[in-house]
Amino acid sequence: MEIDICPRWVLAKLRVPTQCQYHVALLVSTLLALALLPLAIHVPHFCLMRKVLGIPCPGCGVSHSIMALLRLNPVMAWDANPAGVGVALAFCYQLVARPIAIMAPRTSDLVSQASRHLSNVVLGSLLFVWISRVI
Repeated sequence: MEIDICPRWVLAKLRVPTQCQYHVALLVSTLLALALLPLAIHVPHFCLMRKVLGIPCPGCGVSHSIMALLRLNPVMAWDANPAGVGVALAFCYQLVARPIAIMAPRTSDLVSQASRHLSNVVLGSLLFVWISRVI
């Protein structure tokens, strides 16, 4: 999934070349999301969709799923949210592909296009899991 929370002005201050800023921002954002993930487990769970509608949201269990994968427990990851495996794979893709796009600018368009396709597949799996849980 493409998470971009890195301000461009920070990258400009660090003198990251303009053509690389998009990839650097996604790489830094992914690293930050993964670094903060262990803290998210300790935040009290609050799902607005569950409170209002009485059903879990598509993302319920994804952070627990990724943490279980990091602990090499795929069964627990699947039980928490099967789509979490796809989210973890998307994170892994970002961690591998973005440095390639930074070092080899010719691959930039291919990396971005593959990332969008992967994000769409992960989003579809989140929705599929959610619908199957609701039904």
